[in-house]
Amino acid sequence: MTGTDDDIIEVPWQWFWVPTPGEDLAAEARWLTATAAVFDRWLAERRQALPTAEETGGEQANDDDDAGSGAGTTGSLLAQDLYGRAGELPAGGRLVWGVGFDADGPRWWPVQVVVERLGNVVGNPDYLLDLVGARTLIDGVAPNVTYLSTAFGDGLRVVRAERGPADRVNVLIRAAIRIEWPATADGPAMSSDFLLTTRIWDMSLAALAGSGVDLLMRQMADAGAPAPPDGTPDNRPTELVEN
Repeated sequence: MTGTDDDIIEVPWQWFWVPTPGEDLAAEARWLTATAAVFDRWLAERRQALPTAEETGGEQANDDDDAGSGAGTTGSLLAQDLYGRAGELPAGGRLVWGVGFDADGPRWWPVQVVVERLGNVVGNPDYLLDLVGARTLIDGVAPNVTYLSTAFGDGLRVVRAERGPADRVNVLIRAAIRIEWPATADGPAMSSDFLLTTRIWDMSLAALAGSGVDLLMRQMADAGAPAPPDGTPDNRPTELVEN
C-alpha cells in the first residue's frame, strides 16, 4: 500500500524503546542514567524549559497535577517519568520515545508512543482499518488516512483532531501495521500485528508527528528482519540511548 499526506511536514526523527521495569534492573539503571544525561544536555544546549506531558504526546494533565505544569528541572525527571509510564502498560505494550530535529538540533522530545503487539496472525488484515478508525466518520467527516509500505509489511496511520477538557483541541494519531518477517537462522517466519497510539496537545508538533510515526513503523519492521549482508545501517530501533 502506498499513500501520502499533504498536511504532514517531514523532519528528521529518532526513536528509542523504553525498558520495561523489572526485566533487567542493571540495564534499566544504565538506561535511566544515559537517558537523563542526554536530556540534560539537550535542555542546556537549547535552553529549553522542561517539556510537559502535553508537549511530548502524553495525556493532558489535570489542572492540579504538577506533571503538566513544568515542575522539575532535570532530565532525570523526564527519564523517570518515561520509565514509570512504561511500567503501567498492560502485557504486550511497550513505550517508545522519539525526538524530532529542526535546523538547530533536538526540538520536539520526548514524544511518547505506545506500541501494542496484537499477536501472531494469518487472517485478513482489514480489521486494522477499523481498529485505527480509518472507516469511521465523525460529524460526517472522514479521518486523515495515510498508507505506507515497508519491505516486510504494510501499515496505515490515522490522524484525527479531537476536543479534550476545557474544549482544548488535540490530535490523536493511531497507526497499525502487519509485519511479516522471513525465516532466519535463528527462527521461523513470523507475522504480527501492531497498534501504535499517541495523542498530541502541542499544535506545533501536530503536523510533524505523523511522519515520525511512519518512520517508527519502518524501524519496527526492520527490527526482526535479517541484517543487510553488506553491513549497511538498517535503522533498527535502539534499546539504549546512543547519541
